[in-house]
Amino acid sequence: MTSEDKMAEIHLQVLERIRPKAAEKTRLEGEFQKIEQQIKTILKQHKIEAEIELSGSFSRETWLSGNRDLDIFVKLPYKSEVTPASLIKVIGNGIDLPWQRKHAHHPYLFTEKDDFEIEIIPCYQIEKGMKLRSAVDRSPLHRAFIMQNMRIGSNDDVRLLKQFMRGIGIYGAEVKVHGFSGYLVELLTIHFGGKFAEVLRNAKTLPGKTITFVPNVSIDSSKFSGEPIIVIDPTDDTRNVASSVKIDALNEFIVAAENYLREPKLNYFFPKKVVVDELQLKEMKESPIKLSVIIHKRKKKIVDDVLWGQIRRFERSTKTYLDHCEFGPIKINSYIDRGDIITAFVTKENIAPEFHWRIGPPIDHIAQVKFLEKHKSNPLVVFGPDVANGRWRVLLKQKQFTIEEIIKKGIQENSIAIPSHLQVNEKDIDILSKDEILLKFAKNKTLLACLYQLLIGRPSFMSG
Repeated sequence: MTSEDKMAEIHLQVLERIRPKAAEKTRLEGEFQKIEQQIKTILKQHKIEAEIELSGSFSRETWLSGNRDLDIFVKLPYKSEVTPASLIKVIGNGIDLPWQRKHAHHPYLFTEKDDFEIEIIPCYQIEKGMKLRSAVDRSPLHRAFIMQNMRIGSNDDVRLLKQFMRGIGIYGAEVKVHGFSGYLVELLTIHFGGKFAEVLRNAKTLPGKTITFVPNVSIDSSKFSGEPIIVIDPTDDTRNVASSVKIDALNEFIVAAENYLREPKLNYFFPKKVVVDELQLKEMKESPIKLSVIIHKRKKKIVDDVLWGQIRRFERSTKTYLDHCEFGPIKINSYIDRGDIITAFVTKENIAPEFHWRIGPPIDHIAQVKFLEKHKSNPLVVFGPDVANGRWRVLLKQKQFTIEEIIKKGIQENSIAIPSHLQVNEKDIDILSKDEILLKFAKNKTLLACLYQLLIGRPSFMSG
């Protein structure tokens, strides 16, 4: 069997699992019609002029079975004096469901009913080129573009690409993932001829590439400096749809795409669930790589994107500090478990090295006098002062702190940045070593599987 035949067989198996059945679609359509009628009644009662539009992947026939989300946009006239906040208050009071009022960049209503989720999102009607009045005004334009430009039959290719990205852990633009949004997946599929396999074949061309959909549009790529992939929004040429994609997520996509094309396997779409049994526990215990975790808490309930933004900031600060202390941090990630935030990191060492380089000022800087005076007779200096790359340096003998001691020291001295919504200080955190981790989380199979994956450092698609 050729690689192409193998892929075709796998794609049929995947679609059988992810393509929604007629009954599932009918059920969601019925629920939308019910909510739509309720909103219309409320708008009429309050004499509010607005149009209702179903958006999101369900409306575009690119949704995956089991992802039962209704994104309902209530579009106010562009010059309406009604505010999004007042509109959702009226709708929330008028429909008897347990609504949560959410606010990331824009207020909206959210609820869960049975086994699906409903969002009611207010916006203003705009046309391309008009100034936005709210953060989500473009969304109806996105739907219109996709519906007009997606080739017949390509919706299944979008589904395959979404599931592929989900399988390798890079699907979603939220801060936790920093990956590919559903809209971006649809645009990439359109750009590469409506074919899932063509997106994979061209994955390696994406870094540094600028993709546009409007002929002869002039793009100033310097505005998107530092963004690893640029996909210009066809409804707004000042916006990069791929701005959420971090370089690690893009590289993971390229590596997975290349490997899948070479050796297609089902577990790229549905990775095997990691179960940490005695064999994996033995592997974790015997690994020379060190594993540590910081257990801390959030201060109060905040939206996920804000929370994960703060968690990622804490991770970066901790990694930078451990780098400075020469612990050689390899990778760091966080997990939320029953209200606790578990920040886990793997390092080459768990005890500070015996000697530590201290880099001084450039040789032509006035500060060199003070540096040399301080270190020329310092008994802890074992080498130097010496010049390297135009700067003074000394090699110092230091106390060999454990990684736990170093982290507590960093928090005490504010060398590790503590974001405002995280409760991280010396009294309120636990810092555990590998043996303590394996003992504490022995019965928490889900978290243990995440920590195993972090420690071994292999992508899920390389297992099995």
